[in-house]
Amino acid sequence: MYENNTHTGEIEDIVELTEITDRDVFDRLVEWTTRYKDRAYSLSDEDRYNREKRQLIYQPEDKRWLPKGSGSQFSFLNVTLDNDLPQLIQLKLMAMVGKSGISSGRSNKKVVGVRVCGEVVQLEKDVAQRWGLIADMYENNTHTGEIEDIVELTDITDRDVFDRLVEWTTRYKDRAYSLSDEDRYNREKRQLIYQPEDKRWLPKGQEQLFQLMHAAYQVQCNDLFDLCCEVVADQLKELSVQQVREKFGIECDFSEEELAQKRSENQWIQVSKPGNK
Repeated sequence: MYENNTHTGEIEDIVELTEITDRDVFDRLVEWTTRYKDRAYSLSDEDRYNREKRQLIYQPEDKRWLPKGSGSQFSFLNVTLDNDLPQLIQLKLMAMVGKSGISSGRSNKKVVGVRVCGEVVQLEKDVAQRWGLIADMYENNTHTGEIEDIVELTDITDRDVFDRLVEWTTRYKDRAYSLSDEDRYNREKRQLIYQPEDKRWLPKGQEQLFQLMHAAYQVQCNDLFDLCCEVVADQLKELSVQQVREKFGIECDFSEEELAQKRSENQWIQVSKPGNK
């Protein structure tokens, strides 16, 4: 902002930090910045991902200064991705999860960062790539073949729903779901893929089911989305129009005259249930 303000060389407006929602996290960030305001951190983008070169900058007590809980560390990552503090946190997180195979780029498992519900979450690459949204990002990045930025999932607003989505994807990350668009609408071909317990795993509440279906749609997790749609369709097929309206809180916006006209225009439709309107 200072550099871009060529008129006065000063920042005259209030800087809005709407993404920082925890005052303790902000105070800790200021404490770090004040402590090391005179320490240069001028690594190139390439060297920032080199553990050995980063470790030449940090002091032994730096890692001990970080909060102990992983949730708090992710809060720091959520504050900024542009300076020395997130790089230190990444070093510590790599060490914490190294035994599980998630570590630096040299590991046999790579990770993708996604921001959901205001928190940065790291997913294993082979899990994240099951989502069409992220698979397309990998495919379109012809420069490095990797996703270097945090993937924003702003349309998913319930963390429990996101965790359930990840649970499904992790469970079936090795199960192919390569149906064509036409076959995705063929119940018999879909049923060859799903396990009997898959439907039982889905949430029982209508609102939670719709939220999970919406989340699957947003990230293009097609196997989960199609299964949710199938369950909803099964709920609807035995209901009359009026019952569907009542179930989903849909208000009929046709007048009696308009309804009569619609019935007259569509007499070929066989109405088998009483109460259809």
